[in-house]
Amino acid sequence: MARWTSVAERNRELVTENANRILNDQRYDWFRTPRALRALVAAYGAITVVIPIGWLAGGAIPGIAAVLVAAVVYLLVRAAVRSVADLPDHVLDERLRRDRDAVYLPAFRLVSTVVFLAANVALAAIAFRAEGTTISFGYDEISAVFWTLLALLLGAPSVVLALRQAAEGANGSAVS
Repeated sequence: MARWTSVAERNRELVTENANRILNDQRYDWFRTPRALRALVAAYGAITVVIPIGWLAGGAIPGIAAVLVAAVVYLLVRAAVRSVADLPDHVLDERLRRDRDAVYLPAFRLVSTVVFLAANVALAAIAFRAEGTTISFGYDEISAVFWTLLALLLGAPSVVLALRQAAEGANGSAVS
């Protein structure tokens, strides 16, 4: 049992070291202004819309290109908010925990609203399709759904946090 405890302790230390590095990193401060945060959120929203368009209209090459661009923008959004939405409790102070926890409900609402709307569009497409037509899902259609949902689920907490920090910065409050 002591072996596993030491592994768990070492993992906790590594997480803490990594979190301290992230929280104190100033390389991305130019992405932390209200204008830059809003621009990153807009870029993430746009690329999230482009992902299914790329897969459905162009196939694998444009779809993969859109996913790669989304990954870069996602990493920039996370760096801009110092990955606070994804860090564990033990590395965050009370204010950062409160900020992190406060974004999960709006992020959940955002994702569930998008999924609800998409499901209703799909249901309408099925209900109102022309007689004799079939709806089929191939690799590109499944990839479009998968990568779009992944972008929504992963990005929503950091996007909501970025919008909150942009609003705080616009009101003169400190942005962490």
